[in-house]
Amino acid sequence: MPVIRNSGSRKVSPTSGLITGTSGIATVGQQGNAVNLNGYLNLVKDQSTTTYVTIKNNNNNVGNVSNPLGQDSPAPIDQTLYSTTEQRKRAEAYFSGGVGIEKDIAVGGFIYGRIAAANTATTSSNINVIKTNDDAEFYPVFVDSAGLIAQGTQLYADDLDEQLNIDGLHYNPYTGKLTLERLSVTADNNSTSPTTGVFTVTGGVGISKDVHIGGNIYPGEVNTGTIGAQDFEWADAYLNNVYAKVLGSTASTLTLAPGAGLTDVFGDIRVRGKTPIGTAPVVTNTLYVTMDGDDTNDGRAQDPSRACRTIGGAMNSPYYQPGTQILVSAGRYLEDNPLIMKPYTSVRGSDIRTTFIEPINKTQDLFHMNSGCYLNYMNFLNGRSGRLPGQYDQRFNRGAYATCFPPQTGDDRIDLFQSPYVQNCTNQSGPWLVDGTMFLPNQTVQVPKAIGTGSWEANTSTIYVEVDMGTVSVGQSINAGKQNPGFFNARTLLLANKPFIQCQTVAWVNANFPGFVYNEQLCYRDAGILVENMAYDMAFGGNQKSIESGKAYYRGVTSVIAGQESQTVGAIDYIKFLCQEIVVNNICSVLTPPVNIPVSSQVINTALTGGSVANDSIDRLFTIVTDIINNGPDAAPDLYFGPGPDAAFVSAEVLLQANRQFIQENAINYINLNLCNPPKALPYNQIKCKRDARVILDSVAGDLLFPTAGNSQATFAGFQYYAQGNYTGSIPSEITATIAAITYLRDLSIKVVQNITPDIDAISGVTRYTAGAQVTATNFATINEVNILKSEFNNVLTILNGKTSDWTDLIVPNGGEASDFLSVQNTYDLLLANTTYLTDEIIGFVSANYPSLSYNQATCERDVGYILNSIAFDLLYGGNRQSIQSGLSYYAGLALEIVIPGEVDATVDAFNFMATLASTLIQGNTYQPKQKKVKPVTTLPLGDSSAASTVINIFSTITSIIQIGPNVQLTPISLTRSAVQEVENAFNIIKANKEFIVAEMIAYLDQTYNPGSFSYDQDLCYRDTGLILDAVSQDILLGGNQKSLEAGLSYWNQGFNYVSQQISTTTAAINYVKDLALQVIANTTVTSMTGTVAKQVINPFYQYGGDYMPQEAIQRNFNIITDIIEDGPSAAPTSYAGGGLFILTGLNGSAVKIAPKITSVENVSGNIYKIGLDTNTVGFGQNSTLYFGDTSVFPLQDAQVEATSLEYTGDSSTWNERKVDFYGAMGGSLVDGAVISDRSPIQSFVYDAYTQLNQGGIGVKVTNNGYAQLVSVFTIFCAVGVQCDNGGIASITNSNCNFGDISLLAKGYGKRDFSGTVFNPEFRSYPFSPNVPGGAYLDQFYPNGYWPNQGGRVEVFVPDTANRPHIGLVMEVEPPEGHLNEQGFLGFLNAQPSTSTFTTGTITLQNISTTDVYIGNTVYVRDQFGRQYDDNGVWYAATGTVVTDVNYNSISLNQALTSGGGDPTNPTYFTVYFCGNSYYTVQTSTIAGQPYASGENILSANADPYYQGPSISQISAHVSSLNYLITVIDQIIDNQTVTPTAGNTSTQVINAGITGGVNAQTFIDLRLNYIKDIVAASTYNDAKQIVPQSQITTSGTVPNGAGSAVILIESNIDFIADEIAAYVDVNLLGGIGSYNKSKCVRDIKLILRQLVYDLQSGGNYNSVYSGLSYWSRPGTYHIVELGEAVTRPDLFPDGSIVNFYQRSYISASGYLFEYVGAGTNYGALPQRGVADPVQSKETVQLNAGKVFFTSTDQNGDFRIGPGLVISQATGVLSGRTFVQSLYANMTPFILAIE
Repeated sequence: MPVIRNSGSRKVSPTSGLITGTSGIATVGQQGNAVNLNGYLNLVKDQSTTTYVTIKNNNNNVGNVSNPLGQDSPAPIDQTLYSTTEQRKRAEAYFSGGVGIEKDIAVGGFIYGRIAAANTATTSSNINVIKTNDDAEFYPVFVDSAGLIAQGTQLYADDLDEQLNIDGLHYNPYTGKLTLERLSVTADNNSTSPTTGVFTVTGGVGISKDVHIGGNIYPGEVNTGTIGAQDFEWADAYLNNVYAKVLGSTASTLTLAPGAGLTDVFGDIRVRGKTPIGTAPVVTNTLYVTMDGDDTNDGRAQDPSRACRTIGGAMNSPYYQPGTQILVSAGRYLEDNPLIMKPYTSVRGSDIRTTFIEPINKTQDLFHMNSGCYLNYMNFLNGRSGRLPGQYDQRFNRGAYATCFPPQTGDDRIDLFQSPYVQNCTNQSGPWLVDGTMFLPNQTVQVPKAIGTGSWEANTSTIYVEVDMGTVSVGQSINAGKQNPGFFNARTLLLANKPFIQCQTVAWVNANFPGFVYNEQLCYRDAGILVENMAYDMAFGGNQKSIESGKAYYRGVTSVIAGQESQTVGAIDYIKFLCQEIVVNNICSVLTPPVNIPVSSQVINTALTGGSVANDSIDRLFTIVTDIINNGPDAAPDLYFGPGPDAAFVSAEVLLQANRQFIQENAINYINLNLCNPPKALPYNQIKCKRDARVILDSVAGDLLFPTAGNSQATFAGFQYYAQGNYTGSIPSEITATIAAITYLRDLSIKVVQNITPDIDAISGVTRYTAGAQVTATNFATINEVNILKSEFNNVLTILNGKTSDWTDLIVPNGGEASDFLSVQNTYDLLLANTTYLTDEIIGFVSANYPSLSYNQATCERDVGYILNSIAFDLLYGGNRQSIQSGLSYYAGLALEIVIPGEVDATVDAFNFMATLASTLIQGNTYQPKQKKVKPVTTLPLGDSSAASTVINIFSTITSIIQIGPNVQLTPISLTRSAVQEVENAFNIIKANKEFIVAEMIAYLDQTYNPGSFSYDQDLCYRDTGLILDAVSQDILLGGNQKSLEAGLSYWNQGFNYVSQQISTTTAAINYVKDLALQVIANTTVTSMTGTVAKQVINPFYQYGGDYMPQEAIQRNFNIITDIIEDGPSAAPTSYAGGGLFILTGLNGSAVKIAPKITSVENVSGNIYKIGLDTNTVGFGQNSTLYFGDTSVFPLQDAQVEATSLEYTGDSSTWNERKVDFYGAMGGSLVDGAVISDRSPIQSFVYDAYTQLNQGGIGVKVTNNGYAQLVSVFTIFCAVGVQCDNGGIASITNSNCNFGDISLLAKGYGKRDFSGTVFNPEFRSYPFSPNVPGGAYLDQFYPNGYWPNQGGRVEVFVPDTANRPHIGLVMEVEPPEGHLNEQGFLGFLNAQPSTSTFTTGTITLQNISTTDVYIGNTVYVRDQFGRQYDDNGVWYAATGTVVTDVNYNSISLNQALTSGGGDPTNPTYFTVYFCGNSYYTVQTSTIAGQPYASGENILSANADPYYQGPSISQISAHVSSLNYLITVIDQIIDNQTVTPTAGNTSTQVINAGITGGVNAQTFIDLRLNYIKDIVAASTYNDAKQIVPQSQITTSGTVPNGAGSAVILIESNIDFIADEIAAYVDVNLLGGIGSYNKSKCVRDIKLILRQLVYDLQSGGNYNSVYSGLSYWSRPGTYHIVELGEAVTRPDLFPDGSIVNFYQRSYISASGYLFEYVGAGTNYGALPQRGVADPVQSKETVQLNAGKVFFTSTDQNGDFRIGPGLVISQATGVLSGRTFVQSLYANMTPFILAIE
């Protein structure tokens, strides 16, 4: 028992109190002088005058009285022992009052409670533990008074383990020793002697381990003392062991660190280590890459301590600057491409056979080379082109290349002053299969015999497989199969729902862990990262991202969420649950997120099916994360990487999905504000309008069935039309107390409904604030009701914490029927029965915790009742509307901040309409619907006029608030339901007809406020925008087009277009979405449309979406959708699901070259088989697809794939995706002149010995006026060896092409260099020879014009004397308006090939000659009978059919043939006529004489017969016409209707979807005025000064609205030209006599064309020279010599527009063609005999492209161009017009070639 002892002079002197006894416990208290004992009190005085007081407690249930040493301590098991009065009474002595003790207290056990210094006059106060037992340990215990863990919790000074049997903080009085694990002294006083400083020791100090000292060590006296004793001196020991333990050791490291100085070694150094480190010299401007390096190194030396591991790592070195070379040692390097080379740098490998560079991002470029860059001695491996099969705009289907310029645009284009140079390198790749698999000999099962699905663990030789197709047998090989599309659909759904999952996760944590303090924003962020990571691993296999996610919760082995593990794991499990629901499109229940967490709704996309296949993977991957959190990083399984897609595609996909809602909202607002014609007077958001209308109807129905005096629900609905201001009334000063009180109300209400009484609370030490009686019940709440109450109270608290907006979307309406669940009814009753008790408790809580708060108690009591009623109502009738209303009632509305500015009248009108309609429906009166989509429900029992009147009155409450303001008092809904049957009927009618009333209201608004304007279903549009984004994002990720095709085709059904009346608007909206998407994936800030609430998500982590490949994928896939919408299903390209769909299942590692084989097959049940393997699996598989079958050495060719597929499946097309991809391999190099800045003098690449072994792909492509020089460039198995298009030029020497498909391909021409007109007037010779006295009068002999002359010379006018037609250009001639060719078709006739048959619906003409067929030509078809239509009168080619692309023996059309037929035996059954512009080769040109008097205005009057010109001046008429042109243009670009002048029969095109063109009006008017002023100038010198030469610009700032202006001008070019001509006819003809109307129309179109050029470039050059064209200037007329021998004058009509372009051409000398056309993979080697070469594929010229060459082929035949051939085998020399034998005795060589 405890003993109170007085020792010596220290006397026990209780200065107050006496002893009383109660309940058998000795109690000491201050009650007079009485002593009361129920036990006993023993006072003993011994001989030493020591007084003992012994107190005995008769209570047998004593506590820790016999535990003086701390064993069996109550802590930490029971942290509350001795913390309550009842517990303290269990001790042997209990004092209810204070105990005064002047002297020491001797304690043998623990001290519980608070220990404070004695409040006495003594100079010091101590707590001393004296010796009570021999050699015993005592442990200090403290109380957590600050509440860091929980107020009152006992805290030990150190962790406890095994009942305190550790070396923590403790004191042994016997030894006088204080022991602790660690000691930290934070004071920083310095020591100047042994007795100064923050830590002093009088005796010696023993230290068992190392000592680290930041300062100096001083001896006791200066210059005295030693370090160590005689036998243990440190210096001697160090020197004695340097050699043995350092220099001679094989285990230690010798470090020499002279600091800033040098270490000099006099003599030789020999390094004998196997891998010496730090021995390589540092070389300036050289960086090293080795297999032993590390990318954390700087790369400045070759040894492992300095070298980099990858080229990319070296490029990240701070020492990589212009002028640096990177040397790469032998090895294989996986590079995170593209690798961007700085100007004037080089990368050099060890040699071409040992240095391999492989891209990680297979479909991205490998090297981006700047000016002066150099690559040498490397082999580029295994890149993919990423091109899609089919015809696309090449800008959006470019493909990837091993080398190219950085693909920049605009101001980011690079400057090029020295050509990049690639020398002695090889690009080796493929063959790739169409589905994205690279064929490997003896490893690839190209055409499976069977397909199955299996799951397995790593390192097993037995797997279980569900066989879906075919038969599995022993000996078959196994490959990873194409990933189940359900995984990718699941990923798309998860990313689309990421914001929903994030906000729901935070809401779940708050609902399930009330009071838990954490960072909500970090939780929101982390939930998003988890979803992204799990979706990645789930879709692409592996567990890398999941393991990273789990380990992110640790720093080393230390958890960064210590103490929060249960909450974190719970939240992650909830995320897993949501994910598994979302991927199968199950609707998830919605929780209310807290303040500052964005609200998001679940996305349902029923087009994304099969997601259930991913649920096992989701479970597995999330479990990895939670296991690591619970058990530490060591719990992570073996790391397994999945083959994910290129990082750029992932960036684009994730950002697109993250901004789904943002894009959807912008699209709706864009349509409403820009695409409605006529513009909507009320451009409202239909989606939000419908939402609000539904809330209004719920409000009216609620007030009708649960009536209140002020129409509670309607008042709240009207209140929502105003922004919430500050807290109402005195709440601002009470908000802290209010939030705390409602939090307490929440917690206490939850206890009340669970029958947790004050007595139960008391056991846990919780004391309530009143003695009121809590009502309990036999039946009480379950956990379900508890969670509902938490959620409802949290709604109120969330609002009080500041979230006052966006609640309308979160309102879940209440039902009309009470819950049938007894637990809900019991909870409802129990909560309301305790209203008084709970109210009293809240008053007590406030009084106790905020005693100085002045507040209105009656109002507080009222509000508590309101909240309880509201929450009880939500509980009983479902929903959350009342709790949200309760929270918002604490805010005042801002009368001046209505949320529908400009829409008040229309809103009131709409609600009045709804009131009338509801009244009509309630009474069963006749009503004529305004729409047909939603039908009314008319079968329910009717209400009466009284109920109808009530409804109208309730609606008026709402409209009054909207019109007058929010000065209203919000009150809760009544808990008393109306007993009137007619009211019940009216309620049911409103609820049943809610959607009908909403639809009618929308129709009413559109018909009343937007009559005739474009009307559409905004809900569907919003949904469809999201679906399109889902489709495009998945296609971007997988590199395909399948989902985009499905999206486009969904607009069609059986030839019917669902949006046939909305095509232009639909495509304009989709194009706007495309533009948004391009910005979003590049993290470019988007300017939102008015009305958009959602915020753009910018995530710098996903930084590659702006790269060219995802950007072109966006363009390509959106264009697919709009093309199909506009042109029908026939416009759909070849469907391609995408590559990269194959998951590395772990059946074999990447280093295993032979595929694993089946050793046994056992049927388990049905189609489930147990399969044995000859090798163990490397990784795991989860519902993974497997292919079973035979491997081969050579890839199967297309015909072989079809035959094998037919054998296995009965369908030759089943395995088309396993054919070799024609363009599968990464190209060797791309020379794109478009990415070079205008400042650059060159646009070229140089190659020497650059071998292209890319099986299916392009060797070198030169485009957009680029230029390349190729020496010894060998292209092997390439789809195209060298391709020049869009003005690209290649000069090739000493090179060859082996195998492959096409060798040299020249196609098309580049951008327009300059333009002019043909000068070829009737009855004019050259020079002019008019009918004058003494003249020859030669003019009369040229009635159709003089040109062409001398076999191909024509005269053209070019306005700028700086431009001269020259070699290398192609000249395009545009036929005059209405020009008919010899076949009676419009335009020039360019080609008329024949064929035997056509198929209806064909959009690509195959196996037809493409000679002289040009893109843009109009197509006409005649059969052998001369008809353009079939027997049924259907035209073969519909009007407007034009050529969109030309390829080898293939012509693509803009629309499908509308009929077909023919005769397979008649190769000339059909003749196809290609008509339009014609194209000629420019050889050279010379200056011609002037047809107009030099220096004169060509419109001025002319009387000289040797010059041209009108007899009456037309200058003023032209000026008037130009003034009128300005007026017309200004109206056109603003979509204003132009009143046509009499005689103008053309129709103006108004496109309301094209806006903003008027913003370019100032720019346009300025340039048109330039033209007018130049024409009106008095002299040529005056004309030149209108815009001085120094101010003429070819480029500049493109004005705002330029794009829209261009579209509108080009759409109306015929209307404008005809309008000006009509204006001349009506207003000016009298002043000029006669004029050439066709030339007037032509000139107006020329002016408009020049204006468009300036709008696109931002310059003024074209407009200025358009004006100067009216002045005769020497050097503007040219005689152009053509390469074609043309003689017909009708091919060059006078005044025809000519355009000059850089021709695409190839010049190849000494070229070797071997087996060209035989095939694009090594399966086509000649010794295999699969295919023969095709000579016509050696050189291919398309769309005005040209190939000049001399060559030899595999037969030794020598060619000089296509027209001269020397056959080695026959000795025959053949040309265009002759065939001669070189071996004939009578045919000398000179004769043969004459």
